[in-house]
Amino acid sequence: MDEGEKMADSKEEKIKGLEAELKKARKTLADFSLNLKQAHAAIIQQEKLAAIGQLAAGIAHELNNPLGFVSSNFMTLGKYVEKLTACFNLVVEYSKQDEEMEENSKAGHLFRYVEENDLAFIIEDMGDIVSESRQGLERMASIVDNMRRFSHIDFAGKIAPYDLNEGIANTLVMARNETKYVTEVETAFAPVPQIQCRGDEINQVLLNILVNAAQAIAGRKKKGKGLITIKTHADDENVYCEITDDGPGIPKAVQDRIFDPFFTTKEPGKGTGLGLNISRDIIVNKHKGELSVSSKKGKGTTFLIKLPLLFQEEADQE
Repeated sequence: MDEGEKMADSKEEKIKGLEAELKKARKTLADFSLNLKQAHAAIIQQEKLAAIGQLAAGIAHELNNPLGFVSSNFMTLGKYVEKLTACFNLVVEYSKQDEEMEENSKAGHLFRYVEENDLAFIIEDMGDIVSESRQGLERMASIVDNMRRFSHIDFAGKIAPYDLNEGIANTLVMARNETKYVTEVETAFAPVPQIQCRGDEINQVLLNILVNAAQAIAGRKKKGKGLITIKTHADDENVYCEITDDGPGIPKAVQDRIFDPFFTTKEPGKGTGLGLNISRDIIVNKHKGELSVSSKKGKGTTFLIKLPLLFQEEADQE
């Protein structure tokens, strides 16, 4: 091989080396771009979740004042109805006792008016209406209070005492529109101690898992409602929440991928594939806990949340 051929071969090897490096650089750039897009999408999703909490808190605040005075007015109205009912009963009793009542007497007119207009039923129904309305207002007040507690607006993003059982109860109210038509929900709460955590973020994780469970049940090919079971317990170091549904389950082949960003088993347009990824980030990275899943196809899925009783200081570092 002469000198010219050697130089040509050398150049060709250099070109091949440069092409390999360029290919590697392109792959690195593509991976970086993908990671950047994923991180951006995750941030957007977290902002949406935070906005939900802020919206709930805002609605709760706006509804709380009018609910307060409407409830107060209904209490006063209830007392008025009681007094009017007592007065009505006395009038009817005295009218009946008037032995000299003539057809055209005032007492006679009054008694006939009472009977012709069925005032006895109206008086009785007024009491029932006030009672039922009061129950409705109490239910609305309870929902507003649950929304406020769910959002943890006073401690948003801050480490504060958190009651897991109460958090689940508040989240169930928020998720009711997703669950009430497709599934029954059973709870088995054991006494658990308060923990230190970001309560608004834990509630977001609970909401995400509950909504996923309800949607999975809705997508199964069975008649009748499904069942979601929620259990809590604690040991000396952790509190636990176990959420089980009897939906179609997750195929074993993809169970290891469900926490990956943008991975979803839902139909196109039905999910972003970020919910569980963000949930795991909140539990594992931000709170030094654990989030695991077990599932059998056709049987259902169980998510287990494990949170430490003592929040580690390094977990609070931003």
